[in-house]
Amino acid sequence: MKKAGKKDMGFRILFLVCVFAVSAQGSNNLLTNGNFNTGDLTGWDVNKPNVPPGTDINAVVQTAFTYDGTTPCLFMRYRYSGIGIEVHQVVPVAGLPTIRFSCVADKWAYGDAAAEIDWYSGGVPDPNVEEPNRLSRDIYIIAQNEGVTGGWGSFTYDYTVPPTANYAILRLRASDWLWQVYFDSVYIGVPDDNQPGVVAPWPNSTVPREDKSNCGYGPTLQWTAAPNATGNHYVYFGTSFADVNDANTNDPEYKTSLPLGTTSYTLSLAQVNRGQSYFWRVDETVGSNVIKSENVWPFSVGNFTWVDRFNNYGDYGILDVWGPNSTVADFNMQINYNGAYHDDVNANISDLLCSSNISANAMLVLMIKGHDNMKGPNDIYVKLESNNGAQSGTVHFSEPNALNQQSYEPMILWPIALQEFASKGVVLTNVTKITIGVDNGSGGPPGDAGTVTINDVRLDYPWCSSTLAELIPADFTKDCYVGMDDLDLLATNWLAGFTVVTAVAPSTLPSKRILWYRFDEGIGNPADSSGNGYNGLISYPFAWGGAGSGHDGTNCFYPNNLDRVTIPIAAINDHNTIGAECTISFWLKDPGQTDNDSEILQIGRDSNVVGVWMGATGAFNFRSGWDSNNSWGDNMDYPTQQNFTNPDHPQDVWVHYAFVKSVSGHYQKIYRNGRLIALNDNATASETTKLDITNNFATIGAWHWSGGTGGYCDGWIDDFRIYSYALSPGEVLYLAVEGGTATSPMTQGLITPADATGNDKVDFLDFAVMAQYWLQNVVWP
Repeated sequence: MKKAGKKDMGFRILFLVCVFAVSAQGSNNLLTNGNFNTGDLTGWDVNKPNVPPGTDINAVVQTAFTYDGTTPCLFMRYRYSGIGIEVHQVVPVAGLPTIRFSCVADKWAYGDAAAEIDWYSGGVPDPNVEEPNRLSRDIYIIAQNEGVTGGWGSFTYDYTVPPTANYAILRLRASDWLWQVYFDSVYIGVPDDNQPGVVAPWPNSTVPREDKSNCGYGPTLQWTAAPNATGNHYVYFGTSFADVNDANTNDPEYKTSLPLGTTSYTLSLAQVNRGQSYFWRVDETVGSNVIKSENVWPFSVGNFTWVDRFNNYGDYGILDVWGPNSTVADFNMQINYNGAYHDDVNANISDLLCSSNISANAMLVLMIKGHDNMKGPNDIYVKLESNNGAQSGTVHFSEPNALNQQSYEPMILWPIALQEFASKGVVLTNVTKITIGVDNGSGGPPGDAGTVTINDVRLDYPWCSSTLAELIPADFTKDCYVGMDDLDLLATNWLAGFTVVTAVAPSTLPSKRILWYRFDEGIGNPADSSGNGYNGLISYPFAWGGAGSGHDGTNCFYPNNLDRVTIPIAAINDHNTIGAECTISFWLKDPGQTDNDSEILQIGRDSNVVGVWMGATGAFNFRSGWDSNNSWGDNMDYPTQQNFTNPDHPQDVWVHYAFVKSVSGHYQKIYRNGRLIALNDNATASETTKLDITNNFATIGAWHWSGGTGGYCDGWIDDFRIYSYALSPGEVLYLAVEGGTATSPMTQGLITPADATGNDKVDFLDFAVMAQYWLQNVVWP
């Protein structure tokens, strides 16, 4: 859930502007160790708020994730609601009319990251005391309570020092609910107008070796002249940070001097290679001196070649390249299709690439996105033609159900091995046209129309990522390396095979089936049919689906992204072991979740007893139990990518789900229609937090905390049950059979990735798949 960090609105709040210039980190910096290159927090003090034991809060200097790839940076983590953790430093500012604050920062998850500056008159202030001589405070918001920043960003702001200020305290703060933030190159001091600013390539970015806009040449280095510059720029470039940083005009890293009005230098293709990292700097002439740059900017040349990023077309230019069916919006290409017609866009390769010979590459990669209720038989396909249409080959997206996406969902990575086109006859040494289409031309069901989105089309070499690892059966652990972890997983599942499950009725004892909302009422509040009398309280008396709407032909609960049911806290407090042993069973008819923060069930604050969240349609996060010593509980995601619609989830029909937890069995399990679909075999959190009416609630269809409610579920929920024990596979199957979505007996296949051959057995065939790539860094294709 997202919670807003608290701000003192009596202070001035200024938003830092992201600019393409990295702050100078030299003698003008009033901070000690602003770049953290000592490897520790020398010069800084850390202030941690009073938090419960075990709270995950920290501020350390580390090198595991850095701005420039080598030198240390500050890492701050805070995972508890409150004022946040901070590091601070006192600096003298007397007599300075203007001060510049700047830094680079990267935030990885929800929460606020801010820089606060307090101005003081008088003597040296105590950062831990609110002294009366504080003049004012400026709060600079570096990252607000949203998702990730999208990578390192550079932030800077110049401001006027209060006339009577003698000192300033800079506080870097990880505020309410911040999870991870990184700071580096922190600067406070007189603006250094002798330094150039970087324009492109942006530091640590990856660029292609050659681009259609400048065929025959490598990347172009671009910068802004220093404000005080009066003469030539001196350009240095090489593959070593140290060599570029230390070079003078007699060294090979020195490339050229350029007049003041020229602020770019284009590299030749001979100067750059794919897959190589590079560094560059620009020295400025100021008066009679050449001022050495205090910044060396890194970038890499990638293995990819952009086909089209759709960034430069304006409103109508795309029509000249991709044809009349194409439009552009938010720097994406869109295809507005109608299922009754054959809708496609196409472009000549000569308009997109410097060469029609793409045979040196291994794959074509696209980012694609569908829309809500995208119906079959539509899918997205790509066709390549060679030799002016003499040969052609078409490849269809393999999981069209995954294109049934909501507006908040990110785009889907679609890698296509070029060999797929070659196997259909395409001559990769002379590809002349690309077509991207929707539908197969046969027509679709009524209303089958909408918009699909395409972006970042590129050619690439073989590589690996968590997504591509899914395509490599030998990499059981999906870490892009085949080694002992894969062998261990194979050994753990050795000779495992399918099982036959027979339905068995679960317990009807009130001590076992502790809550049962049939949701048959149709009006008013839901009654508890378990025999325990834990009747629910519905937030809106008419939040019902109507007669015949339920999974069994009766009524059902209809949250409709608006309503919830509150479970009496006695239902949980009377059965204080469900964090360790329980089953949550319900029927769900899901039309598609309109946000990524929906909750089927919350018990306890942030579901620290039991919780079932949906990060997208059919994408579940199952939480259960608590460990107060370590401030965490058991947690599993299905599927692992929570921001995408799950293509295996049946939408707009009734589906039975069961979420099972057993500490004694060391597992969490998720079942769909009686079939096991996900397993966490390392469940250990056993505590059941006692509920109260202040912060710890039990709700169905939304989350609830002291500040309000949210995360309302779309769709219909029926026959909701909580059991105080872990149902067996047969008992779960019984509930699905009751609703008609399963039959008994049922064959339960394997769900382990160690079943590389997909034959529901783990044996020597799977060992052979793994052995083929043993001790290799694997790539695809």
